[in-house]
Amino acid sequence: MTTHIDTFANNGLSEPFYGITRPSAVYYNGKTYVVWHGADYDPYITYYNHTTKTWAQVKRVGVSPLVNDGHGAPSLQIDNNGYIYVFYGSHMSNQKWAKSTSPESISNFTVQPDIVGTYTYPKPIMVGNSMYLFMRVHLYEIYRKWNGTSWEPQNNIIAADSTDFVYTGFMELNNNKIHATWCYSYASTNYSRRNVFYAYLNLVDNNMYSINGINLGTTVSRTEAETYCMARNTGSNRTVTAAMHLDSNKYPWIIYIEGNNPTYTFYHTRWNGSSWTTPSYITTTDYLYNGMDFKINSVTDVTAYLTTSGLSGSGGDIEEWHWDGSKWSQYSIILSELESKKPLGCPNIPYNAHEVKLVFSQYLDDDFSVSNLKLYAVIEDSNECPQLQLQLSMN
Repeated sequence: MTTHIDTFANNGLSEPFYGITRPSAVYYNGKTYVVWHGADYDPYITYYNHTTKTWAQVKRVGVSPLVNDGHGAPSLQIDNNGYIYVFYGSHMSNQKWAKSTSPESISNFTVQPDIVGTYTYPKPIMVGNSMYLFMRVHLYEIYRKWNGTSWEPQNNIIAADSTDFVYTGFMELNNNKIHATWCYSYASTNYSRRNVFYAYLNLVDNNMYSINGINLGTTVSRTEAETYCMARNTGSNRTVTAAMHLDSNKYPWIIYIEGNNPTYTFYHTRWNGSSWTTPSYITTTDYLYNGMDFKINSVTDVTAYLTTSGLSGSGGDIEEWHWDGSKWSQYSIILSELESKKPLGCPNIPYNAHEVKLVFSQYLDDDFSVSNLKLYAVIEDSNECPQLQLQLSMN
């Protein structure tokens, strides 16, 4: 098994993958589909064909109404019939979305009527034959369910106080529950983000629950979140939305960033069945919004992909770190900012990943003067020559 890096597109803009708009990549029936924020703020798509080992031609999905705004980066989902849905172009505005004209094809998309509201950060999740679309509406994280012909009324699941914001990112379906992690941006701290929260939505009764099973009703208030759902109190330290996945016991693991300028630290904590473990130090970075993702192979084998310091400023190097059950250690620098010639960021593991282990991109936070940022994929391929352990191919 060997690993190489493909450059599969070169029209990225600002943050081609937005850290809390997910998923950006999905594996389905022999292809890994990827969407991103590209030239003119528009959503683009391609896929990696796992049979031919090739990338499809890049296609524009639709036209974004946003200008000088990187918050409208797209997410995607694929239904059980193979139709591809792309959600894009919202920042406290109508949610834009499009559906592929044919199953498993990116040749043509039909732009659908806007989901009218003040939405941001779309996160679609398939539950059987139903699609749940999670989004933020100031003051809430909400979801709307697609019934095949229309979007059902919104359900508010996480609330902020009247002057605060909620930032929900990673969400994971397991055993008829949708698990979520979030942080709040507090007006009292000049809108800096604090604390790490976790709860799950039980799809049997549509109520929210804390990690130890306390029924919080249909909506978690900020007071309830701070009482029952806090995985980490960051105190005066800043944070952003954490990464979260479940282990084989269905217990959540969380990797989060915490600190104050100029030094921030990646930590990991997990639920051990009765409490959140003492945070484990991973490494430091120099920018609050340097993103992360990880994969749990077992409780003694976890792979994390982190955006570390690189050169000064936003973004940096993309590194792989491993957990052996007691400590974290660096495995490799996947690609450095120096090699790429631009900062890197937003590592994303594709949903239901096969061969394409990771996607990430060059990253210029809120810089819209450049629209030729490169997008990368880390691919494991058993058919590669054994001596080619890591190569960078400019496709």
